[in-house]
Amino acid sequence: MTAVAPAAWACRASATQCSVRYAATQTITGALPPLPGPYAMIPEADIDSFPHYGGKGCAAIGITPEDVRQRIQNVVPEGFNSLPATLPAYN
Repeated sequence: MTAVAPAAWACRASATQCSVRYAATQTITGALPPLPGPYAMIPEADIDSFPHYGGKGCAAIGITPEDVRQRIQNVVPEGFNSLPATLPAYN
C-alpha cells in the first residue's frame, strides 16, 4: 500500500522532495518508525576538527551554494566595511 499525501500537503517541489517531506511528517506523528541514529549523528572527528569536513565545506555534504550553481561572481566592492558596527573607523 502506498501512502498518498493529503490535499493539504499540496507540494510544489519535485516528487522526491514532496515524498521526503511527507515521510518526515509521518515519522514525527508516529505513523512511520523513527529514522536510525546515524542519520542524526555527527561524528566527533567532524565536530572537533577545523575546518570541518577537511575544508571541503558544502561539497562534503552534497550541497552546491547558489552563487556557485548560477556562476555568480562574488565581488566585494573596494572600501566595503563588512563590520560597520565593530569597526566604524573603516567607513
